[in-house]
Amino acid sequence: MKKKIKFMCDRIGIIDKEKLIELVTLSEFRHKYEEGILVKQMGEGFKYDFPSIEEANNYINGIEDKTGMMIKPSNLEDILVKLTGHQL
Repeated sequence: MKKKIKFMCDRIGIIDKEKLIELVTLSEFRHKYEEGILVKQMGEGFKYDFPSIEEANNYINGIEDKTGMMIKPSNLEDILVKLTGHQL
């Protein structure tokens, strides 16, 4: 039997430096940022892209040097870093 998850709100808002940068429903949030993330190490930081898992796999399989790259399921922390540019 699947457990049903109940949410306390119907929208997700992300605020950075007193500015609202995202306000969407959970389904819009999931659709916009897909289910996966492609992370590339850039010097001491990281670049985050949000293709579908299939697109990310196709990209990784199409390049020779995969150093500093990974594909993983996206989570809220990843999305916050992408939107705000701040590491948590």
